Amino acid sequence: MLVPVATAVLAEFVPDAQQAMQWVAGRVCLVDGTITPCWSYARHRELWSRKHATTGFTAQLVSLLNGSAVSISDSLPGKTHDAKAFTETPVAKIVEHSNGAIGDKGYQGCPRMITPRKKPPGG
Repeated sequence: MLVPVATAVLAEFVPDAQQAMQWVAGRVCLVDGTITPCWSYARHRELWSRKHATTGFTAQLVSLLNGSAVSISDSLPGKTHDAKAFTETPVAKIVEHSNGAIGDKGYQGCPRMITPRKKPPGG
């Protein structure tokens, strides 16, 4: 497979969580999740994302407000919600060391995150 080769070649360019924490110190960052679609796994329902109606893997992305990438998490199954992925990856620790973070509605309830309000039921 190419994954081990790509990982080895890119390793020096990928910051670890400690470096990311240093980069966000005293700054506000942006956090978002993304799904990388893959072929259909009929037997692997954990990869099915109902929101995106596809199978795949999800990753959490952290950047600075100017768009500079700070961190990309390891992949999780496609069905993983952003708030759960936030706590299961180093992203929560990175945000903890920042001056706060901005995220979408999927991060409501996550510490140190500014998120939009959801429309109330029937509202």
